Amino acid sequence: TIENSNFLLAHYQFEGEFTDASGNGLDGTANGDAPVVFDPAIGSNVVTLDGDGDFVDLGNDALFNWQGAWTAAYWVKLRNWDEGWDTFLKKDGAFSFERNVEAEELAFYHWPNWTGTNVELTNDGQWHHIAATLDGQSQSYYLDGELWASVPNAGAFGDNENPVILGSAQGTGRFIDASFDDLRIYGAALTEDQVKDLAKLETANFIVANYTFTSDF
Repeated sequence: TIENSNFLLAHYQFEGEFTDASGNGLDGTANGDAPVVFDPAIGSNVVTLDGDGDFVDLGNDALFNWQGAWTAAYWVKLRNWDEGWDTFLKKDGAFSFERNVEAEELAFYHWPNWTGTNVELTNDGQWHHIAATLDGQSQSYYLDGELWASVPNAGAFGDNENPVILGSAQGTGRFIDASFDDLRIYGAALTEDQVKDLAKLETANFIVANYTFTSDF
């Protein structure tokens, strides 16, 4: 079970709008054409970005300058890689999930102690669960609940006023053609078993459409 509910900094379920379900009031703002639509493949509403100027600005609240242990996790359905650093989720100067330009992989790294990790992610049109954790000693990266990489990294995040952006780098470029669901940011490093649990949650929707999560994760 996920027992880090007190450390849930932000949670975006995309159920009709961009409300933060964590209780911290970190609501997002859509820019461009970023519709929330029902996706029968995952059985819930999702935000859909077309790679042509769409993104969601999650703001620059001080909570996003968290300096301790940390996790970001979300579901993504990638439709198309461009030829550049297509960006999934980024706070410039702090962390980024973006395309590795040398391969069809999704890189994760953070500043200022830059250490890159990658998972293999192709534009197969399927839903995949992505998670990255930092625990003060190591940086771990997961795809569909499975650990792909873990490297030593004791560095903290860069502290700045840049916003967290879903689907772009700073809202000015590197837009992504993809859909997203159940984006969570924790002020704690989830364990491997907890990441596996997150990857199983939405999988229930693949079987039972319109499943609603009511537990306090």
